[in-house]
Amino acid sequence: MNVVDTTTAECQAKMEEVYMEQKRLGMEPRADSRLTVRWANGDAEPEYQNAWQVAHELVITDQIYKTTLYGEIIEEVMRKVAGFLRKKYRGLTWTDTWDIVRFYVPTMLKIHCLMISGQISEVQH
Repeated sequence: MNVVDTTTAECQAKMEEVYMEQKRLGMEPRADSRLTVRWANGDAEPEYQNAWQVAHELVITDQIYKTTLYGEIIEEVMRKVAGFLRKKYRGLTWTDTWDIVRFYVPTMLKIHCLMISGQISEVQH
């Protein structure tokens, strides 16, 4: 993981943009958001084009944490999926395994938790 310098004025200004959007969406910003820092440094996924998109993702994730078991099970599920992948695909390095798990599992588990809790009935395409 790259060490990110969040002390630059530009980075701080972009983080403040996200915080303002979170407040507009009714969420108290948290200082531990890796997505906010990555976006402020231009290192976030391409779907996050502006502060509102970052804030919207954070608000949704916060709601999922508060209304489902997601926060209680995410670490264990990620470990188990990583273990499964390493057993099934023996040539896969731990780095590649973790990159795959970090990319796919959180979204999959969020959807699963929302479906189990009855907050969504099916995934919309």
